[in-house]
Amino acid sequence: MRKWGIIVSFVLIFAILGTAYFFLTRPDAPEKPAEATGKPVISVLSYAPEQVLQIEIQSRDSRLAFVRDGETWLVKNEPDIEIHAVRVELLCVSAATLSAESLVAGDAKDLHAYGLSSPQAEVKLSLANGETEAILVGDPAPGGDGYYACLASSTDVYLISGSTGNQFLQTLADYRVLTVTALNSMDVRAVSITKNGQVFKLEYEEKAKDDGFSSSWHITSPIIRNADDSLVQEKILTPLCTLIAVDVAADKAEDIHPFGFEGDGVEIRTAHETVRLSVGTADGIDYVMREDKPAVYMMGSGALSFMNIGAFDVLERMTNLISIDTVDTIDITLPGIAATMDVDFEGETMHYFVNDIPADETAFKDMYVELIALEVDGEVVAPVHIDGQKPSASIVFTLTDGSTTTLAYYPYDEFNYAVYENSECTFYMKKTKLTELGEKLRTFVQNTKG
Repeated sequence: MRKWGIIVSFVLIFAILGTAYFFLTRPDAPEKPAEATGKPVISVLSYAPEQVLQIEIQSRDSRLAFVRDGETWLVKNEPDIEIHAVRVELLCVSAATLSAESLVAGDAKDLHAYGLSSPQAEVKLSLANGETEAILVGDPAPGGDGYYACLASSTDVYLISGSTGNQFLQTLADYRVLTVTALNSMDVRAVSITKNGQVFKLEYEEKAKDDGFSSSWHITSPIIRNADDSLVQEKILTPLCTLIAVDVAADKAEDIHPFGFEGDGVEIRTAHETVRLSVGTADGIDYVMREDKPAVYMMGSGALSFMNIGAFDVLERMTNLISIDTVDTIDITLPGIAATMDVDFEGETMHYFVNDIPADETAFKDMYVELIALEVDGEVVAPVHIDGQKPSASIVFTLTDGSTTTLAYYPYDEFNYAVYENSECTFYMKKTKLTELGEKLRTFVQNTKG
């Protein structure tokens, strides 16, 4: 049976190959026609785009004109206006090589029926040979399939695509460069934000690769403190380095006061340049001017969120952020408990003690994390009087180099302690945080005794 099965298989294979050979080699085998891939295209204009020297668009709402300047485009009579030259070139190509999807009416007697007796727009091309061509854009076709259009020199009415018609109906705003800043946040080295006369400054300093505790960004005004790098990136650098306007309020404003420019602004220093922005608000609208450009930009809602960011919004809130590798002793006094934690170095080996009793390394480091993770909760605004008072709690770090960092906690209000960092008081902290820390310290000490 197996032998017969092999024979049958070979017969079937030769039959298939023979059939294929027949159809491939017979002389009258017709070639399958290619399937249509799109709608028929009717050429209305056919000029080389580089022959177009000027484009004018007169619409019901605006008038604009572009002139070719070598390989780029400028706004006629206003060369300082920044535009996307590529968009103008695409407009030029669409007009110079205008195509239609269909001929709606040849030699139409009533152009009014197509909205062409009073067109939505007239696109005029001035050519290098001195000739001109004009395209009229009429009403949109029923069903939104496109627009009626014709040449000013003809009464043949065509249907052009919706994308082409919309392109011919654009205004200058559609061609403007609305990018205010386009900076790489990794290149920024300093940011200064001035609002209502108050200056908030941040400076960047490259940190060592093996330094996992310190920040790269530092607040230098109105306080001096490490910033949280991730918060600086999220709240300031990201919105500030990619700033895009929604429109241009004025190309060359002779009087900028109507836009609310009264001293607020931003300075961004990068590794390559310094960008200065003036910021104003008038009638609920935000405006921006760059020092190196004459235009006044109109900003969208929320675009200038960084102007409302203060030092506390981005600072490193952990008051005790000190590497354990640099610590000698920590003297802790909390409500109801006091303890001393020691780190002894024997070569590269570290030994841990609490109240002179050897402590488990894991438990010691867990307690240490609780200490350095304490975060402040707000900025002190009311006066704090501590004359003659002892702090309600304190944490003193003595480092291996002999220096000390002292955190002292005094009553601020019913729910908070004022935090004195090396005798300076800027922030407050919830009392419950130190109460919870005391309970964890008590458990750690008791377990170490056991």
